[in-house]
Formats: sequence, C-alpha cells, structure tokens
Amino acid sequence: MGMDLCIYPCQKGGGCNTFSAEWLRGVSDRAEYKPDILGYSRMDFHRNYSLFEQIEGFYGTGGDGVVVPVYPLPPNSLLQMYNDEGLQRRDDDSCRKRLTFAWGKDMKKLKPSRNETPWNRGILAFIKELPDDALYILWWH
Repeated sequence: MGMDLCIYPCQKGGGCNTFSAEWLRGVSDRAEYKPDILGYSRMDFHRNYSLFEQIEGFYGTGGDGVVVPVYPLPPNSLLQMYNDEGLQRRDDDSCRKRLTFAWGKDMKKLKPSRNETPWNRGILAFIKELPDDALYILWWH
C-alpha cells in the first residue's frame, strides 16, 4: 500500500470556513472550543514520492530535501471532510497521526520533478496563485 496526499486549501474568505491565518492566530493560545473546519475545497495529488518527500513528516522525512515544514492543527479542531463513507469529522489522518497544515509561502517551494504529471503541475500552479498566508491542511492516506 502506498501513500497519497490530498490538500485542503484555506484562505480568508474561501476554501475552508473559519480556518485562516487570522483565525489561527486568534485561537492558538487558547484551549477553548474550536469550530470544525469544513474542507469543501480539496485537491488530490497524483502519487509522486519525490514531491511528497519535500514535505516534513512524509514517511518520517526530515532531511535536507524537506522544504515544507508542517504544524499540527490546534487542539480540539476537527476537519469535516467528505469521502466514500459520507461526511466525517477527523483530527487524524489514515495513519492515525494528528492532522497537520502548511503555510502557502512554504508550499510554494515544492519543486516538481522533470517527469511530473500535468495534474500535479496544475496543483502546484494553483498553490503559487494563492497568498503566502493561505493554509493547506494535509490529508495523508
């Protein structure tokens, strides 16, 4: 079984409800209830480990090739996502690891391989168009 990546882009005013850099700054120091993050926009990368290895935490990566640091979702935050089983509320990925997110400014550093699929190149082009303070929730499955 391999590993795949789906990202949920979030920016103020679009992509995910409430989950933005502004929201994160406002709740990061408080342990009170956090609203669910409704991930209604998502993009599934085609499997490419040379791309995924640039993201911290992929199969334990942490070496020189990592250009995208990741951060855990705030405590009590859940991602609402649609899949084959319907609407699910999750705080972990399919490997039972806490969901993480990455900042847009870091996601823009991902480098495609020479034989990258057009689909993945399209996702990377989309990422480059969003603001640096956009957030991307990472769903490893």
